[in-house]
Amino acid sequence: MRTDDREIVQATAEDIGGILGLQGRNLPHRDGALSARLPRGWLEAALADMPVTVARKQGRVVGYPISASREAYRGVPVVAATLRAWDAAPNASSAAPRAPEPTTMPSHA
Repeated sequence: MRTDDREIVQATAEDIGGILGLQGRNLPHRDGALSARLPRGWLEAALADMPVTVARKQGRVVGYPISASREAYRGVPVVAATLRAWDAAPNASSAAPRAPEPTTMPSHA
């Protein structure tokens, strides 16, 4: 999707530097809200694992959401803790809580 000087596209290896820069400016020690620093190697693996999207303005990365498999997030402590706390379903991509088990309703005769 493109609007003038802005675009939302699938990330490539060339976007990793921009993602790292944006991530670095938004870590807690800089009063940012990100809960984990994802290193270059992790981002490279994430690009190979699942599509990563970036928003660019005038060619510069200005935003990114990342989806990755649970396997990819295995080494990220905050995600691992969240998955344990929420008892996430085995196929959840990150922190989706497990859906409740179906129950049988009593029949009324």
